[in-house]
Amino acid sequence: MRHELEDPKTDVNLTVSAGDEVAITLAELGAAGYVWEVLAPSAVVTCTKEPVDTKPKPGIIGGPNPVRFVMVPTKAGTSITTLVHRRPWAKDDEAARLTITLTL
Repeated sequence: MRHELEDPKTDVNLTVSAGDEVAITLAELGAAGYVWEVLAPSAVVTCTKEPVDTKPKPGIIGGPNPVRFVMVPTKAGTSITTLVHRRPWAKDDEAARLTITLTL
């Protein structure tokens, strides 16, 4: 089963089954240098970042672009993964932080 989450505004807590995927789509401000990164990866969850194929909205230059993180638990238990929205060269300047807790 694939759990699709679109731009969650609060931390995520999900109970999943073996083989489930959790896909989280977030808005990224790449034109301003802000990208979503995995800050604290979990040892029991694989996490990949992929672009979302969408057409830009007309008249919006430098607006947000969606990216998707796909997480798959690999072992039973509870895992915590932290994502941050920041400029990679300015580690202390976070625009947002999101914690994803998955229980398998």
